[in-house]
Amino acid sequence: QQVGNASFSAASNVIQTLTVAKRNLWVIAENKTRVYGQANPTFTATYSNFVSGDSAFGSLSGFPGFDCAATPTSAPGTYTITPKIGSLASSKYNFFAFNDGTLTVNKQLAAVTLDGGIEWYYGWDVSTRGMPFSVKLHPAGLSYVITYNGSTNFPTAPGTYTTVVTVVDDNYRGSYTNTVIIQPAPQKITFAPLASTFPLKQLTNVAVSATASSGLPVTLS
Repeated sequence: QQVGNASFSAASNVIQTLTVAKRNLWVIAENKTRVYGQANPTFTATYSNFVSGDSAFGSLSGFPGFDCAATPTSAPGTYTITPKIGSLASSKYNFFAFNDGTLTVNKQLAAVTLDGGIEWYYGWDVSTRGMPFSVKLHPAGLSYVITYNGSTNFPTAPGTYTTVVTVVDDNYRGSYTNTVIIQPAPQKITFAPLASTFPLKQLTNVAVSATASSGLPVTLS
């Protein structure tokens, strides 16, 4: 509008239309985590590029949708969470870009215990008698390794051993630690048969011998 002055008459009013376009908004899928065997968690998103003072509450309606290839039986690893428009709507904002998130599937925790003896004697033959204890796992059938003071070799010498059972599986994890003890083996000393009688003058020359069941030498005193 221009009303003019002494030199110029008033100008005619001119009407101009100003169009306010919707603001672009980014939809960002949030990262999620679960373990093998579980259903996917509820996927959610955050938003970027709101005008100061605006938020999803009051500025948006509806919810985004999501695509993810992971199922409860998918192997542990990472999977892409892809957001999409879903039922989102707004009178103020365009949903300009959709940024992916990541679903991390971790191994499920297995229950591991040792059942049976944690103490046995030197000389235990694993090849004929088997292990002196058993490993119980839930779920059953998982593979595992056992270490004794860090070695996978079954101990033979008497001593105390930190024994660790560790699950080895693509989908499960878990371990159990206990202390097992190998005690010195008991042994028995047997004397060789002696004659029932000896002449009195020969008592100082009586030969006495004994053996130990372990094969170790026996000292007589």
